[in-house]
Amino acid sequence: MRFAWAFDLRFATTGSWIGLLGFILSACVGEASVVYRGTVTVAPGEAGYDFDPEPNPGGLPPISDAHVLLCADCDASPHSQSAAAAGDGTWGPLEQVFGGFVGSDTTIRVEARAEGMETFVYQVTYEDTQDPTGGEKYLNLRLKRSSPGGATRP
Repeated sequence: MRFAWAFDLRFATTGSWIGLLGFILSACVGEASVVYRGTVTVAPGEAGYDFDPEPNPGGLPPISDAHVLLCADCDASPHSQSAAAAGDGTWGPLEQVFGGFVGSDTTIRVEARAEGMETFVYQVTYEDTQDPTGGEKYLNLRLKRSSPGGATRP
């Protein structure tokens, strides 16, 4: 006995198979993005970062010649976004769009460098972080001065 609602595979068209395959793949592959904005300032001690509701809430000296780079899976992808800090040390917003696949992790990196300062890297795994990734808070980066005669760290 056959039910009227049963799907007979003999009558499936190529278009329906392609649609089904597309649906399955869309469940496994996706796209995501991160947005960051913030400031680059001179660290009073050790380098570091904070997410704050406003830029540079501590009033630290800004680094106006800083360069900020944002990338996702930096070693595997040639795509990145960058910005130069303004006179008050502010930068961004920078947005990075990246592909995703179920079961894979994406490393997000924000790197800040400036002449006479050690390079600072903020890095997280997108799928595991609880840090803000949508630009809703400022990522305030603090860079440490290089030691005299020393080179900046990569």
